[in-house]
Order: sequence, then structure tokens, then C-alpha cells
Amino acid sequence: GGISIILAEGVGNGRSNQDVGQLVAIKAALMISEGVRDTSVSHAMHDYLHAEKDGKTAVMLTIISIDTEEQTIFFVRNSVCPVFVRHEFGVDSHDEAGVPLGIQKTVKSSRFQNPLNEGLVIATFSDGIMQAGRKQGRKMEMENIERLLEKCRPEEVQHIADEMLSRALVLDAYQPNDHMTAVCIGVSDSHSDYKIQRRSV
Repeated sequence: GGISIILAEGVGNGRSNQDVGQLVAIKAALMISEGVRDTSVSHAMHDYLHAEKDGKTAVMLTIISIDTEEQTIFFVRNSVCPVFVRHEFGVDSHDEAGVPLGIQKTVKSSRFQNPLNEGLVIATFSDGIMQAGRKQGRKMEMENIERLLEKCRPEEVQHIADEMLSRALVLDAYQPNDHMTAVCIGVSDSHSDYKIQRRSV
């Protein structure tokens, strides 16, 4: 058992790119629900895009999965947006040059796996946050994201996501040029007697 978070975004402006990103997210979710491994899902989505769109449409895809049986957390990344991992020794930024799916004939994915240790925090975001402020000559400082993760507890993942979105909106003068999505996961041993589920969209 476990949970997977899929962040898929068509590269470029326009409704058609948005639709392709949503289609990839749906197809990826169906494959994962059938037991296909994340790396195989990423490769399958690349092959689909390259064949169906003739190598002219690109999608950035990041899949983060938690395996509660194996007690591991794993991500596959084909995106220009980094994935931050806060652990007991500090914060790592996985920002290796990520190649979006669908353009090149073959593509490699950035991969990471870690035990599901208490205190672990993983955060990433869409290109709308990454590119925030560019038209105003400003940019989102990745060092600030690292410091945010360093000082926040795993129970504060909502605050981390809200803060990333807030900073991006300020950089864009509250007129975002692209869709913005923030993903943040924290591993904690705290629990509540109330079975409450919260989902923010």
C-alpha cells in the first residue's frame, strides 16, 4: 500500500499544452493504480508522447511515491523544477538538468529513494513557481526554499506549500503568468484521534 503524487505540466502556453499535461497525469495515475512502477510509467509516457505528438510536445513529469510496506519514499523526475529533500543532515536539492518527456527519442529520468524516516520533508513545484518574477526581472531564489525547509517541521507542510505559493505570487505582482502548483510531503510520528482528511486544490 501507499500513495503517489503526480505533477505533470505541458511545456509552453496555451490550452492544448495544459490538456496534454492533464492527459499524462491521468494515464500515469491509471498505470500506477495497476501496479506499474514509477520509472516504467515515466518511460511509457515518454514513448506515448513521442509517438502520438511526433516529438513536438513536451511534458514535465515528477512522480513521488510512498511505499508503506517497504517504508520507502521514491521519486522520478523529468522536469526543470528541482525536488528538495530535507533529512537529518540538512537539505539536498535534486536539480540535475531534467529533460522533459516527449521531445528526444530517448530520455533518462532523475531518480531518488530514501527510507521513510521520521523528519523527512520533500517539496517540489511546477514551472509557474520556478519562473515566477522573470518578466519583472526577478526570480525565485532556491536558497530561500532550502532555508524554509530547514526551519519547518514535517507537520508544517501546509505552511511550506503556502509560503512557496505566496512568494511566487509576490514575484509575479499577483498576476501569475502560468499555473502554480506546490507539493510538500512530511514524515512525522504525530497522530490525531480524529480521522480527518484534508485535500487542497
